[in-house]
Amino acid sequence: MTKPNSTTSSCNTLKSYHQFAIDHYARYIASTPNHEQQAQNLHENGAYPFDLCVLTARDPLQKSIFEYQVQVKKQMGTIPSDLQFIVICDREGTMGSGSATIYVMQHLYEHVFARDFERMDQQRILLIHCGGFSKRLPNHSTLGKLFAPLPFHSDGCNMWSMLEMKLAMFACVGEGLREGCLGGGVMVTCADDICIFDHSFVLQSIAKHKLKRNEGVVAFAHPSPVEIGLTHGVFVLPQNVNEEMNTSENCICDCNHFIHKPSMERMKEYGAIINGDHAYTDSSYFFFPDVSHVLVQFAYDHPFIQCELDCYGDFLSALGLKSENSYIDKTSSRSFMQQQLFNVLHKISFQVICCKPSFFYHIGTMGEYIEHLATDIDNNSFLNEIGGFQNILSHLMHLPMPKNCNFIQTIVKNGAPISERFEQYTVIEHSTIVFSNEEQRLHFGEHSIISSIDVSESELIEMCHKHNVSDTILRLPDRVFIQTIPLLINSKKKYITFVIGTGDDLKKESAADRAQYFGTSNIVESLSPYLLTHEIWHTENVLNQKCSIWNANLYILTDSPAESLFYAFFISSLSKKEKHLCSINLKDMQRISFGQALLHCDSVQQVERLLDLNNTISMTDLNMLFNQRVDVTEWAERCPHVFATLKRKLVTEGPIV
Repeated sequence: MTKPNSTTSSCNTLKSYHQFAIDHYARYIASTPNHEQQAQNLHENGAYPFDLCVLTARDPLQKSIFEYQVQVKKQMGTIPSDLQFIVICDREGTMGSGSATIYVMQHLYEHVFARDFERMDQQRILLIHCGGFSKRLPNHSTLGKLFAPLPFHSDGCNMWSMLEMKLAMFACVGEGLREGCLGGGVMVTCADDICIFDHSFVLQSIAKHKLKRNEGVVAFAHPSPVEIGLTHGVFVLPQNVNEEMNTSENCICDCNHFIHKPSMERMKEYGAIINGDHAYTDSSYFFFPDVSHVLVQFAYDHPFIQCELDCYGDFLSALGLKSENSYIDKTSSRSFMQQQLFNVLHKISFQVICCKPSFFYHIGTMGEYIEHLATDIDNNSFLNEIGGFQNILSHLMHLPMPKNCNFIQTIVKNGAPISERFEQYTVIEHSTIVFSNEEQRLHFGEHSIISSIDVSESELIEMCHKHNVSDTILRLPDRVFIQTIPLLINSKKKYITFVIGTGDDLKKESAADRAQYFGTSNIVESLSPYLLTHEIWHTENVLNQKCSIWNANLYILTDSPAESLFYAFFISSLSKKEKHLCSINLKDMQRISFGQALLHCDSVQQVERLLDLNNTISMTDLNMLFNQRVDVTEWAERCPHVFATLKRKLVTEGPIV
């Protein structure tokens, strides 16, 4: 997403806002696993201001994955140890964040608060929607978008994920409710965006009762280019607020309408366009206990919601001083449930906190991931404003570096200068890559995402020779997504490497002869004669014209990461219509789709691998410091992750005797 006003002053203001949130959040966590320090933090600052953090999950498997990662993060000291987490699975058959919100409120009322509204009303709850398959950003399909590592750390050692960012971002809402003695409320947010706003203003507004009413829904609004409104929610505010758009002051006001993903004509009709080219767009919101009661009752009145409901479009569109039900498509299968929601919500108070200046970054697609993480840090507003890093916690040999690349928790060894092996605008994360000093065959194209691969160039070249395949397949094209995933099938370790184009749509289903792969290539044509249609998809998918990359049985199960990576290179070469006179017979190999692979993902191994990789990088750099005889007083500045790792070891294990 493009930033609207990227002047130096506004960037610095937004950066200071975010730093305020980070510093504030640091009071609630232990930067080291030092329990005395943690106890002191809690004594001086009180507990984290939310009593409960609720995460949604798509199924019991994802629920267990989330619970394990929360446990690991508490041990690392990056999230508050006193904060209670509850992971709630989406109800079977329900779809969308709106349906999930309704079910979560019912679940909390019944199973957490024992049907006691009085108890529930006093609880400050942070609800993060993070279930689903992350089909638009598949490197987060296995561990979840909420646990996606970001190029940011606060202690020099442990990278934050979206979870830490969310806890830091919205602590101000919980603090405002607590300091203002306003009882409870529910903060609703999603797992794939970062909001940057004046946290101090929000905290004081809630704590000092500057809201007009302590009831209903309160949403965050951000002044954005009008084009952003086409794909987001847009607030229609009173005329006097619109006229003050150019002022830099935050404000609180009632909202007339909320229009979801409107056309330009609809925005003009409602008077949502300000100064000809801007609009107030949505991000997150919170609601008071009166709304909790309404949603719980709605769950009992409508126990079998069978259509997709959105907690933004379908909830907020029903609100506003001038709300009307014209947004409901009477021909849609969702229209009945949308009307029922409108009936119970349209009289509820709806206020908006206009955050000026502010911005939010959506990081939910492969394109957005590359845009926000791979651009050189000197020209990257996202990394600058969150205090992020380029080449974070990585050990890289052979400079110079490619200018617009970002290595995240990655080891690169040997070979020619890195700039000759990686093209621009590429994210390389959680990987170990050992290039050959003699042969330079392995090469990664631009605008790509390389995730979780362990590769030796020499080993790949040997495999090419073994299978009589040209080693030109080791030169990946531009705009490629590639990721190796560990699986556990019948108690046996297996691996697949998933490879697609970054522009491919994993959600799109079609007839077999229309299924697109790597942008324009037809899967059936590309893989013929290696695989036929009935070998790529199950008969049911072909007959029902529900063929997609997601359910295509393309990926070979192997016993090693390197072997699975080799076959991924081979399959990607077929997309370029390369033909090989080789010994590879894909028909006889055990293949699996990416969708099936998620059912067998060894997520514990994935998390442990990331922890091991972090330690390996720290120890590798420690050896470098010793070998270069760097004075110990310079360690903290030269290699902060090494310094922090050693401090943690001394705290947990004591001095080495």
